[in-house]
Amino acid sequence: MAKARKAAAAEEDGAEAAEGAAATPETVGDAAPTLKLKGLLDRVVARSGAKKKDAKAVVEATLACLGEALAKGEALNLPELGKARVNRQKGQGGVETLVVRLRRTAPKAVKVEPAEAVD
Repeated sequence: MAKARKAAAAEEDGAEAAEGAAATPETVGDAAPTLKLKGLLDRVVARSGAKKKDAKAVVEATLACLGEALAKGEALNLPELGKARVNRQKGQGGVETLVVRLRRTAPKAVKVEPAEAVD
């Protein structure tokens, strides 16, 4: 009975997602865009101004440390990312699955100054 309710809810969610023309950040599932290592590196280089070679080593080390911490069941409290904790963990056939809960604060609004009028 519970499976039938979940299936019906999934169908409704799928129909609502199909109605939207563009994927939004709120979109959950396969329609959401995926950030891969190359894209992350490009963003880090653009934001930090570091050389891509240097940024790659730092990003890979950071991701390895975060992955190890989550695998150990450690909670993360990183201001720019948010608070993350492992809800469920399952290892099977050499593959580990972690269900992680991430709680973030709303992004701060960027204050835009109005342009000065030129006479």
